[in-house]
Amino acid sequence: MAQKNGKKKAPVRPKKRPPPKKTTLSHLARSIISIAILLVLVGIAGMTSRHLLARKIPAPVPVAIHTDSKRYSIEQSATAPVYEIYPRNEVHPALDKKRPMAPKVVPGIPPAAPVQKQKKPRKPTLPKVAIIIDDIGYDPKIVDHFLSIDAPLTFSILPFSPYQKKVISKVRAKKCEIMLHLPMEPIEYPKVNPGPGALLISMSAQELTRHLYDALDTIPGAVGVNNHMGSRLTTDSGQMRQVLKVLKQRGLFFIDSRTSYDTVSRGLARNLKLPYAQRKIFLDNNTSPEKIKIQLEQLIRYARKRGEAVGIAHPHEETFRVLAEEIPKLKQRIRFVPASSIVHIVGG
Repeated sequence: MAQKNGKKKAPVRPKKRPPPKKTTLSHLARSIISIAILLVLVGIAGMTSRHLLARKIPAPVPVAIHTDSKRYSIEQSATAPVYEIYPRNEVHPALDKKRPMAPKVVPGIPPAAPVQKQKKPRKPTLPKVAIIIDDIGYDPKIVDHFLSIDAPLTFSILPFSPYQKKVISKVRAKKCEIMLHLPMEPIEYPKVNPGPGALLISMSAQELTRHLYDALDTIPGAVGVNNHMGSRLTTDSGQMRQVLKVLKQRGLFFIDSRTSYDTVSRGLARNLKLPYAQRKIFLDNNTSPEKIKIQLEQLIRYARKRGEAVGIAHPHEETFRVLAEEIPKLKQRIRFVPASSIVHIVGG
């Protein structure tokens, strides 16, 4: 059939069918299945619960813990750690067998009191006295006399003295202390000569140090130094500072013979923290035995007042006789010590 106006007719598309409607039967079936599954699960849960409840669960066990004044009860938990509780007065067998068993305490009977050791009363500390014998090195026989005294005397030896090696050997054999008796310029110099190796005000620092090293090297084993004369040099801060610095480097101490009241050594020793002491008494400026005894008694009095003191003596026969006679008597009142036991850091 011919088309009008020369136009072709558009093809006719088939109509889509609507989706099938859910029927009431399908909804009912799904509901029944869900209810059935729920009932099955509830039944399984109920059977499990009845099975578990049928089992007997033991009751918690109380554990008693004893203390000094109270008793506590703690219930054990299945997850809590278990601790061993030992009786207070016994030792558990699992412990070290070497540990001694504690004594059993009988009720009503108090334990015996521990026996206290009686402390021995301390003896009062005796004051210390150091006696230095100066000017050693020119007479070895007098050294033997002083070494025969039963006391730790200290021997200060002059450098470059003729018998210094022999004297050092004798003193060491008796295990007594040795010091260097260092010559220093006195006020009366040059009229009064302090001897070989003397340190003078006019020396430069290098020259003074060299002389000091030479003097120290002549007295091996010296533990300290004290001045021979030196009433002028010990009042000079520059020279004395140089001397004490060298002694500090050498690990030596210095004992000021105090030949001048204007000595500056104490303050310098304090600044340098150098072990230091001062002479308190010259025992034998007067060699009369009676005067020596008086001076010795004054030394003892000062030591008892201050706790310690330094006395200086010289190699005189009269001095030896007095010390040999008096020292044994004095040992009940004072303690004789080497010079190193008297020196201290000033202010330390």
